[in-house]
Amino acid sequence: MPTVIIAHENRPSPPWIGARSDGFDQILVREAALHAGMAVRLQPMPWDHCFSAAEAGEVDGVLSASYRLRRLSAVVYPTLGDGRPDTARCLHTDSYAIYRRIGVQPHPDERVAAPRGFAVVEILSDLGIGVDDRSDDPGAILADLAEGRCSAAALLSEVADRMVAGSPAWRSRIVRDPMLLPAKPYYLVFSKPFHAKEPAACTALWLAIATMRGSVAWRNRLG
Repeated sequence: MPTVIIAHENRPSPPWIGARSDGFDQILVREAALHAGMAVRLQPMPWDHCFSAAEAGEVDGVLSASYRLRRLSAVVYPTLGDGRPDTARCLHTDSYAIYRRIGVQPHPDERVAAPRGFAVVEILSDLGIGVDDRSDDPGAILADLAEGRCSAAALLSEVADRMVAGSPAWRSRIVRDPMLLPAKPYYLVFSKPFHAKEPAACTALWLAIATMRGSVAWRNRLG
C-alpha cells in the first residue's frame, strides 16, 4: 500500500512531538508502522488544519488527538465494541494543570488562558470556568503568564513543566497549582476516507502501537 500520511501539530510539544520528529509519539508511530509492514510520512501543520485536512482526505491520519465528539465528523478512533475509544490502543496519557503567577491567586471570575483547539478548552468550559483561547501557542501563553498579562493558564502538564523548568525567568514567576485537571489518552486517528478504504491497515497500526507501548523496551525508553 502507499505511504500513510499522518499530520501532527507544527509546534513542538515535548516529549510527545519534537521539532526534529524525535518526540515519543512520532517515534512510536514510525516504529509501529515498521512492525506492521507499513510506511508513514509525518506532516507538520497548524493543529486546527490537521483535522480539516483529514476531513478533506488530504492526509490519512492525525497524531496525538484526544477524544472529542466534534472530531468524529472528520476522523475515526480505535474503539471498543460499545463505541467507546479503546484506551489500550492510545499513544500516551497526559493531564492538564493550572499554572499561575507565584504570589497571585486568580479571581474566580477571571478567564483562564488555554491553547485554542486543545481539549482543555472543553474541559474548562464543562467545569464552568471562563476561557481565553486567543492563542494556540503554549509557549506564548506561558510568556503572557510570566509577564502578568494573565494570572492563570491551563496547559498540558508534561509539556508546560518542561518549558518552565527550562527557563530560569519562568521558574521564578510561575508555579503549578496542586489541582490537576482530568487526564486524557491521546490517539493516532485516521481520516474517514482512509479508514473506509484501508480498515485492515488502520487496525494493524493501532494494534502495533498497543503492542509496542506495552513492551518493557518502550517503558524503559520513556524512563
